[in-house]
Amino acid sequence: MSRYPIAKDFKKIDRPMPYHKLLFPLAGPVQKLMLRCVPLLEGLTVSKESIPGFQGKPVPVELYRPVGKSGKLPCVLLFHGGGFGYRAAPYHKRLAMEYGRRLGCVVALPDYHLLPRYPYPAAREDALAAYRWLHSQREALQIDGGIIIAAGDSAGAVLAAYVAEANMPDCGRPCGQLLVYPVTSAGQGTGSLGAFPDTPMWNSKHNGKMWQWYLQGATTAQRVEPPP
Repeated sequence: MSRYPIAKDFKKIDRPMPYHKLLFPLAGPVQKLMLRCVPLLEGLTVSKESIPGFQGKPVPVELYRPVGKSGKLPCVLLFHGGGFGYRAAPYHKRLAMEYGRRLGCVVALPDYHLLPRYPYPAAREDALAAYRWLHSQREALQIDGGIIIAAGDSAGAVLAAYVAEANMPDCGRPCGQLLVYPVTSAGQGTGSLGAFPDTPMWNSKHNGKMWQWYLQGATTAQRVEPPP
């Protein structure tokens, strides 16, 4: 195993993350409870919605809005990471709230369908549905439909890229995208992956499993990746 210089602030995560589809259903209830324990930051309100996603199945969405802001606000549509198998972590919820409070915008955090029960295209369809819903409900939600940013980390960044690149004549594309350590290459031919195969938490082995499980059953024509 290779060893890399790691900043002292990140030493606490210098360990592999357990990643197996048998763990996803077991971890789900625990992660859901952990999210409930994250307190709402001062200066924000939260509302919960349910929208139709993949095959009409409900997708819960949490909306964070800064207090005291009137009129139509910009919006960040934030997709959490987790290898398409884990739910949002407390970190993702805190990040969504920080975006809303510091940027003075609405933040939408969808709880999209996960592996192993829902491989491609479930999460992708949920992501597109969430964007279309935000745009269609922009008046009721007091959102500026021209200033919606698709954002996400890791696998969530893949979903954000799907949204940013999708052809949606009915609502147009987001005004921008924010991709944080995106895993956008199922081919795994990038130089960084070859140079750093066994980094802390997430490594090339995990990455290979993720794409294999996520794309299972998809035809070659359906295996559309977001552009690098």
